[in-house]
Amino acid sequence: MRYLTRGLFIGGLILLEVVMYHQVVEIRDAENPDNTKLLVLFAAILFVAVVIGTIIAVAVIPSIGETIGNFFFNPNQQIEKNPHSDALAKIAQGDYEGAIADYKNNLAEDPNDMHALSEIVHIYCDKLHDHDAAEKFLEESLQQEWPPEQGAFLASRLVDVYWNHKHDATRARHVLLQIAETMPDTRHAANAVHRLHEIDRALADQAAGIIHRPVPSALSSPESATDAPGEAEASAPGEVEAEG
Repeated sequence: MRYLTRGLFIGGLILLEVVMYHQVVEIRDAENPDNTKLLVLFAAILFVAVVIGTIIAVAVIPSIGETIGNFFFNPNQQIEKNPHSDALAKIAQGDYEGAIADYKNNLAEDPNDMHALSEIVHIYCDKLHDHDAAEKFLEESLQQEWPPEQGAFLASRLVDVYWNHKHDATRARHVLLQIAETMPDTRHAANAVHRLHEIDRALADQAAGIIHRPVPSALSSPESATDAPGEAEASAPGEVEAEG
């Protein structure tokens, strides 16, 4: 409504300008022009022009800018909350059990929230050092139906728990063999075979008297929680050798 009012007011002033201009032309072309009236009309035209310019500068241009700004960003639009903000706040406070509970609430709302899944395992292993809880959580998660990419990601995290944290080569190899057999000719199978070779080499070295301790994989790093399912598998656990 305000735009219509301003438009009508400016339109009226412009119409007044046109009328006064025609009067100036008539007086100028007359045989005996009235110079005083001519000067008054010129002054009136100038004054009205200044008024029109002021209204445009003060009211019209800011309104146009506001409209354009609202088109790209509506300040009244509610900013979407990070679904993991509560859990992140608990982690910052050192409340790891509370953070796990919040992440599990995220999973209740979105069962495919791989970030929440990965963070729960990370907290269990690296903050609470409860590897049994991480193992149980991943094993229960893998009982659900998953797309191949996400299923391979969870299986790889389970291998991390088995091998890096519990040093259970038998179960780690079993999971890796399943990945290689069920996803042949994929990068997931290639990564699984690579990790199998590393575990077999570590076991052979141990039998030969060389002590191998698995280096914590990307799962032990806080940054790993933001990795995409496919990216987390790219780094296989390494070993640290020491003379036995």
